[in-house]
Amino acid sequence: MKKILFMQLPPPRFIFGDPGSNIPLAAGFLASCIKSQEPVKYETEILGSDVVDVLGDAGIIREITLRSPDIIAMTLYLWNSQRSLFIAAAVKRLLPNVKVIVGGPDVTPDNSWLLRHPAIDIGVFGEGEPQFVSALSEIVFSEKQESFSLNSFEAERVIFKSKNKSTQVWDLGQAGYPYVNGEIGASRNGSIFLETVRGCPFKCKYCYYHKAFESVRSYPMKLVEAVLDFAYLPKNRVNEIYLMDPTFNARVGFRDILKSMASRRRNHDIKVHTELRADLLTDRDVRLFKEAGLVSAEIGLQTVNPDVLKLAGRSGDPERTLAKAASLKKAEVDVTTGIILGLPGDTPAGFSQTLKRLKETQAFSVIQPFTLAILPGSDFRREAANLHVQYDERPPYYIKSSDTFSSDSMKMCLDEFEETFEMELDYIGTPSLVESDSTPGIKGYETSYISKWIINLPDRDLHEVCRSITAQASNPFTIWLKGNDISGAENRLIQSLSTFVAHNPHIVLHLVFEFVRGVSPKLLRAILEATANPEIYVNRAFFPLYPEGEVITPNFIVIRPLPSTLYARKKILERYSPDSTVIWSTDLSNIDVFRSATTPILIAGGLPSSHSMRNRLSIDLKEAYGTRPEEVMFRDGEAQRWWDSETGALSDKRKLRESIFVTGSKDGDSFV
Repeated sequence: MKKILFMQLPPPRFIFGDPGSNIPLAAGFLASCIKSQEPVKYETEILGSDVVDVLGDAGIIREITLRSPDIIAMTLYLWNSQRSLFIAAAVKRLLPNVKVIVGGPDVTPDNSWLLRHPAIDIGVFGEGEPQFVSALSEIVFSEKQESFSLNSFEAERVIFKSKNKSTQVWDLGQAGYPYVNGEIGASRNGSIFLETVRGCPFKCKYCYYHKAFESVRSYPMKLVEAVLDFAYLPKNRVNEIYLMDPTFNARVGFRDILKSMASRRRNHDIKVHTELRADLLTDRDVRLFKEAGLVSAEIGLQTVNPDVLKLAGRSGDPERTLAKAASLKKAEVDVTTGIILGLPGDTPAGFSQTLKRLKETQAFSVIQPFTLAILPGSDFRREAANLHVQYDERPPYYIKSSDTFSSDSMKMCLDEFEETFEMELDYIGTPSLVESDSTPGIKGYETSYISKWIINLPDRDLHEVCRSITAQASNPFTIWLKGNDISGAENRLIQSLSTFVAHNPHIVLHLVFEFVRGVSPKLLRAILEATANPEIYVNRAFFPLYPEGEVITPNFIVIRPLPSTLYARKKILERYSPDSTVIWSTDLSNIDVFRSATTPILIAGGLPSSHSMRNRLSIDLKEAYGTRPEEVMFRDGEAQRWWDSETGALSDKRKLRESIFVTGSKDGDSFV
């Protein structure tokens, strides 16, 4: 029996405690498909969230090799394809006989950088179920032959075998739904993704989804009802449903699904999220969505210029879209209105007009500006040369320039957006800076992961310890360096960090520096040069706000004692700007001073003992940091949990628990 291991990596994130919602729905469907067609030949496992959503690159490689699969099946999106293939290549070096099958939106016939990757054995284009079992059969058959003779992109060496889209129409009710048959469950935060239809009736040129499927097909209502039965059963702990149809209200029978959901809310209330075509909504539809529990909706406005929409293959009246988005907002639905920067035919002036109309109509709760991505398989990619569009051929596939947009003008457009709506598009959350916690930790190197490594310098074993924990590091990961100063340890530190990054090149790394004598900006630049990789996805995803070559990770944080004067604070900020975030260290005795602090604060010590004093502290902190409570941090775990509760942050039940490893201390290495 061959063992198949499915893997779907999550999008990058900056805060370890928030696990996000990475639900391997495609893997669940494929595992169900295999069990319905070939239950004897294959054993399946889906790599769990405790691995893919927690560990860094080296840790995931370790977990895969420990399982020793025969076949690894990866779902590739633009945010995870580079990292997935790095892991696949590393696993193949350790398990030379393992085969790798890839599928998903990033796997298309025109995505040449991916198709030529040496780690891939077989790729599946389009819908997976009609092709996956035959792809497995080809791998098994090939192992019995003297040569692996497949259609490759290089005559001398087989690199990639493409499975063309099947002409067979897959029966969406054939293998059941993976929640119902137990292949997957709700995410850690209680979310499920519910797909009720495949295919899209619209032909937007910036999207590939409508081309991945030959037609629009609905899941049998009986199967959708079975998923709703699962979701609304309280013991399954589902609290959110994301309706994943590309346009839910374009689905035939969507109102029947809403009525079914509304009728179930009496027993268990669930928050509902979906993507809608606002211009197709009626007032009755808005009421039905509210009755079903809709709390948020994504609306694709894209632009207010009808001619640009037409060139993009998108129908609809942008003014009606704005009006109906406002109706949803009036019904107390959070509306995320999407707009696209860089559409062919648009101009910086046209983008400004879109911003102006949004400002006038207030048809949003949140605005999400997307830089146009020339996605693999999309019509815009096929037409790029004729449209005079230059784009990045690797993820995230952003447009670089066109006849009407330069990279500089695109940055100016996003700057205008930030100024118009008082939003910071490149905001990166500060990691937890808890250094002590009364919550019992896991002792010893046997802990499954380490989320934060606190290094008290001097630490003579720094390099050896670094090598030993690379496979336990989480993603994201924090390294917190402390001491009197760093003199004499600079080279060892750079060597250790370089080793760590070599094993974990795709993780988000926070480097925190807390030294009595401060840290030299020159050293920070040397560390950046030794550890930064501008080519990984997360470092390319902020273009054009960040020009090519600038990086997001590693992210530098410098902790300094809070000065009493504004002048002293200004001089420190100038010294470390713009490469580092400065955080002021203080305690509760300085509350009158840190009310005027303009950057995040880190508070030492425990909480006041009396309830009234805690209430007073909460009021004071909210007055000073009301719009940015995440910039108030505590060194003590109990105090941080109190502040999170006061400000409505992610609850402990939904957070990933920190595992803090301390080295170089007088008492030796320890977990706290």
